[in-house]
Amino acid sequence: MRMEASQQVAGRARFAPELAYEAARLYYLDDETQASIAERLQVSRPTVSRLVAEARRLGLVRIEVVDPRADERDELAGRLADALHLQRVRIVPSVHPSRVGRDLAPAVTAELESMRLKPGDALLCSSGRTVYEIVGQPLAPLAGVQIAPSVGGLSEPVAWYQTNEITRQMAERTGAFPAFLYAEAMPAPALRRSLDEDPTFRHVTGLWGAAKGAIVGIGAPPTVRDSISRAIRIEQSDLLDAVGDVCLNFFDAEGRAIEFDGSERMVRTPVSWCSASSTWSASPWASRRPPASSVPLAPGCCAPSSPICRRPAPCSPRRSRPRTPAASPRPQETRVEQFVIGVDVGTSSTKGVLVSADGSIVRSAARRHDPDRPRAGHVEMDAELWWAEFAGIAAELAAAAPGPIAAVGVSGMGPCTLLTDGAGRPLRPAILYGIDTRASEQIVRLQTELGDEAIVEAAGSRLSGQSVGPKLAWVAEQEPQLWARAERLFMPSSWLLWKLTGEYAIDRQSASQAAPLYDLRTDDWHDRWADALRGGITLPRLLWTGEVAGLVTPAASAQTGLPAGIPVAIGAIDAWTEAVSVGADRPGGLMLMYGTTLFLSATDTARRAHPALWCSAGTSPGLHHLAAGMATSGAVTDWLRTMLGEPDFGPLVAEAEAVPVGSDGLLMLPYFAGERTPLHDPDARGVIAGLSLRHRRGHLYRAALEGTAFGVRHNLEFLREAGASITAAHAVGGGTSSRLWPQIVSDVTGLPQLIARHTIGACFGAAVLAARTVTDVRMDRWNPVVDRIEPDPANRERYDGLYADYRALHPATVEINHHLAALQREV
Repeated sequence: MRMEASQQVAGRARFAPELAYEAARLYYLDDETQASIAERLQVSRPTVSRLVAEARRLGLVRIEVVDPRADERDELAGRLADALHLQRVRIVPSVHPSRVGRDLAPAVTAELESMRLKPGDALLCSSGRTVYEIVGQPLAPLAGVQIAPSVGGLSEPVAWYQTNEITRQMAERTGAFPAFLYAEAMPAPALRRSLDEDPTFRHVTGLWGAAKGAIVGIGAPPTVRDSISRAIRIEQSDLLDAVGDVCLNFFDAEGRAIEFDGSERMVRTPVSWCSASSTWSASPWASRRPPASSVPLAPGCCAPSSPICRRPAPCSPRRSRPRTPAASPRPQETRVEQFVIGVDVGTSSTKGVLVSADGSIVRSAARRHDPDRPRAGHVEMDAELWWAEFAGIAAELAAAAPGPIAAVGVSGMGPCTLLTDGAGRPLRPAILYGIDTRASEQIVRLQTELGDEAIVEAAGSRLSGQSVGPKLAWVAEQEPQLWARAERLFMPSSWLLWKLTGEYAIDRQSASQAAPLYDLRTDDWHDRWADALRGGITLPRLLWTGEVAGLVTPAASAQTGLPAGIPVAIGAIDAWTEAVSVGADRPGGLMLMYGTTLFLSATDTARRAHPALWCSAGTSPGLHHLAAGMATSGAVTDWLRTMLGEPDFGPLVAEAEAVPVGSDGLLMLPYFAGERTPLHDPDARGVIAGLSLRHRRGHLYRAALEGTAFGVRHNLEFLREAGASITAAHAVGGGTSSRLWPQIVSDVTGLPQLIARHTIGACFGAAVLAARTVTDVRMDRWNPVVDRIEPDPANRERYDGLYADYRALHPATVEINHHLAALQREV
């Protein structure tokens, strides 16, 4: 070694290089023990260990690991590729299942990098212990690539056969987009036939033929496996001759595919498609060495080899020698942060949020709109406006995303009635939910024809302005020519789903509000009543809230800026999706939504029906919601703000805070668009009682807040009467932006309220549902509680007397208001 190089080494060494070299020479070449080396060099035994380590650190020792079976494995890999119709096989020695992923990850990474996958390309991922261990390791970044399972894996008890989870984990680690396969490896015959008709299933299986490659394992003979997919019964005589499998395609010793009972129903990639892909990285692993007679290519070919380490020769510090090239460093784990988008179509605006993997809101966007009110009691909206606003918001949020968009969730107000032709083209503006009261006559008639008790038993509540069935009957009677052309029924969330994916579906929670079309007892459409009311409409297929309803189409991608092929999670009606946003959709939870309307939803495992309330299907199987809702709340405060000429609420809130409890004797019934629960009176009207010349703007605004608080208390009494256990409420919605309104509600009701970090609304709940399609979401981290509002006992006592006046005011004015409502309909 040249002197200047030796000096540089000495400058950074803890020991003299010559001493480190001498210790290494004695240890590696002369096979001396550390004790004899210590005596020879007059140092301690621990110093000898440090000297040997220093020699390795300084490059004075070259370590070479020689695999005695490398040539054999190369030959075996080629024979496996030929026999199993694979493009390429990698075999890496490993000694234990827990190490196989770590040992194979560099080879798999090299293969993936050599493929030069681009955004939009597809890569398949199979099941099995080997693949399961591989995807748990750092791999090459695959931003924008779509990962899909190559076999079905639902209902598998063993983790390494749960292909959707394997796909999710790999996508999360590499920045790819997951496409999930909601099917068992061997579904029942009828289910297999229905899967073939399912567009999402067809999309994923369509990726098999288009995939650029796949990561698959070569399974050991089934008779010697410790575990195998539950779909495979290894005792079948047909499988006794199997020597292994690729994607649950089994082969005999001659490389011929083996068919067995039920194999025609298998959800698996045909091996004939493997050779069409550019790269299939196949990696054998067996937990036990199979007998030689069962392996056609070489004894023990499916068992990993053990590496052998030889003691290396040291390099002299005095002479420069060429060094053996170091192995490629293990890739660092790359986690490409992904983002999700949630969008909700509400009564007064469409809102969207871009959310990061930890639940942080990166950006929000909104588009304000107003419903059309062509006549008294008629409230409508143009569905094309919903799509235009969604597309604009999605494009804005996608452009602002620091990383790839992994999924999108949609929700909307409801239950609404949007009728289209067979191509999904709207035939008329959508009829909105309970704030539209046009179908009063149809409600009375249907309750008589179907029976009030029977309706409550099946639908969970009486028919009301909230119900879809009476509004369908209204269209059939009032617009018969249009009705004859109606073929599909949408709500805002299902309409957005249709525009994004081409899928005609609706979640069960939304469908359960389309009374009396839905039967809560069976969680399905009510055969008899639906047939009687739907005319020529084909009802949408039913999903659970948050399920992947389809994938963004290229056409929708071009209009929205969302990546094609990402999953779309279908949301519930906005109020229930808002419950999801704060974790109030769990048993015992109560959500109180301050919005254009005011809404309460209690969640339970038991189905509780009450004729004055709404019972709905849960946002998850096994759950039920009992709900109540006021027709106007934020709508009244917004009306006041507009009438008083204020551009925002700040000055009115400040003035109301200065007004004492009870608004100096001013009392308001907030029934400005009728009332929903518990009155179910579309002809109820707003009343401002006690108004005098001394009252000012702050009095009116506080009276509106107190009036809605009294309405909440009225509904809570009915929820408790129905059996709901209520101790606190999760408060959400725009009304929580200031503390005044929630505090008044707590004072009036005695109910504590929890305020989460994000109370932006149902759009955040839609984002939660989207995130759940690609990763695990813990609500205590995504949206933790940051404030708790406690009732003021002194205020509660004063409000008790005013609440009695509130309850007496409606019966005292109901006849006059009904007469005035009739006059309004004539206008």
